[in-house]
Formats: sequence, structure tokens, C-alpha cells
Amino acid sequence: MTLLTPKSTVTISRRVYERARDWAQSRQLDVAQVIEEAIEEIVPQITVPQTNGEPHLRSIPPEEAEDLPERRPMSYEEYLAFAQDWQKVEWVNGEAIIYMPASARHQDLLIFLAAILNAFVQIMNLGLVRASPFEVKLWPDGPSREPDIFFLAQGNAAAQETNRLVGAPDLAVEIISPGSTRIDRVDKYREYEQARVREYWLLDPRPPQKRAIFYQLDEEGFYLPALPDEHGIYRSTVLPHFWLKTDWLWERLLPNPELALAEILLTVPELDPQLKTAYQIIFDTFNRK
Repeated sequence: MTLLTPKSTVTISRRVYERARDWAQSRQLDVAQVIEEAIEEIVPQITVPQTNGEPHLRSIPPEEAEDLPERRPMSYEEYLAFAQDWQKVEWVNGEAIIYMPASARHQDLLIFLAAILNAFVQIMNLGLVRASPFEVKLWPDGPSREPDIFFLAQGNAAAQETNRLVGAPDLAVEIISPGSTRIDRVDKYREYEQARVREYWLLDPRPPQKRAIFYQLDEEGFYLPALPDEHGIYRSTVLPHFWLKTDWLWERLLPNPELALAEILLTVPELDPQLKTAYQIIFDTFNRK
């Protein structure tokens, strides 16, 4: 399919078109508009042929340019020696990608989500949760990423090493920063899909975006967006009974993680009765304040 815009022509693959068509038609949207908006949104810098034969280079907004990660050519072995425990550094195609320090909002959201996810996983005995920086080697000769948060379910065949995970986690969570927009929305989307990460949460807390996109891997190995329900609640498929209110993510002061966890756990049918009583007390106590 070829899309004509006032300045450029963009050709997309049949697979991308068919997936966008099915998704748009299920929501009574215009497929061409959906694809055009997606291109504008997820590709901050793109060279496409002009109708007059000259290339058009879409510029990167200043706030993204200032936050772009540094890239240094190096081997994987050099990357392992270079990367520090306190810094987020990834390795892809012979380059180390060195990220700028995260913003306060990014860190607040990471800590909030990691706290409730880790506690939920431990209470339900589902596996383990890790937060960045921690290397995930998606496949043996592939890229090394550091998801902001990832979940590894019990029984997952990925190899757990002291300093890294080799293989695909079941869930990867990325919180977008101005300089990571294309990496998170395009590069990591493709890599996590290829590695068969079963869920990918893409959270964008930047005003005015404030959006959360949840992808779930279908039977053919492609990501499809999974929408929250009419109450803004997203229900995970890899974390049984876990749900998340998307409005929580955009509050100026994030909810108390203990209160959020209690609200989630109180809906779990098979929760131990003593634990349920304890979390009911926590929920009631916070709500009386």
C-alpha cells in the first residue's frame, strides 16, 4: 500500500497493511488514516522519497534531540566490560546505546509499577520481576536490551545468569523518555515481537501524550494492541488476575503502591483468606485517611 501525504510517499508492507486494516475496521476507523497517524507518531526521523524525487527528512523535536542516547561502536565483549550496574546501557548491532539519566517522573512510575508487580508476583508465586538496569540478551547472537521492568514466569526456558537473562521474558515494560521514542516504539517493538515476549507494555507519561499501549502476542507471533475496558482497566494475560488502572499512571502524585496492590489482590478469587483479610484491612485503613 502506498500512502500519499502533502510532502511524501511512504510504502508499507502487505503484512503491516493487513494488520492495520483489521484493527481499524474492528473499530470502524479509516485504515489509511490509522497508518498515517502511526507513521507520524512512531517515526521521529524518516527519509522517504518525495514526489519530485528529492528525499524528505523529518526533523527530531528539540526535546527529543537533547535526550537522545549516545551511541558508541564496540563489540559485545567490550560492552560487557563497559556497562555499569548503575547506568542503563544496551547493545545492538555492534553499538552500545548509552541512555541519559531518567527523569523524576520516569523513576517514580518505574518504582511504582515495579513495587506492585514484584509484590503481586511474589504473593501469587508466579516467577520473578526485575527492573533496569539488568541485561536481557533476547537471543544468543541478538541484541542486549534493558527493559525498564520485566517479568519471567515460572517454567520459562530463558536462561537466568548472574548478570543477565538469555532469552525472552514473558512481559517487558518500557517507559518512554523524549530520546527513546523511536527505540521503544519501533526497534524494541520489533525485537520483543521477534523474541516472542508475550506482552509488551509501552507507557508514555510525557504531557500531553499520557498514553499506555499494551501489546499481546497472537498465535502467529505478531503483536496486537489490547485495549483497556470501558473503565480504563487493563487485564494482563501473562499475570493471571493482575489488572492495572491506566488512570493511576497519569496522576500527579502516584497512588500508594500498597493501596494499589491491596485493591488488585482483593479481586483475586483464590487468594489465601488470611491474606485477603490483611489486605482488606490495608485497603480500608488507607481509604479512611
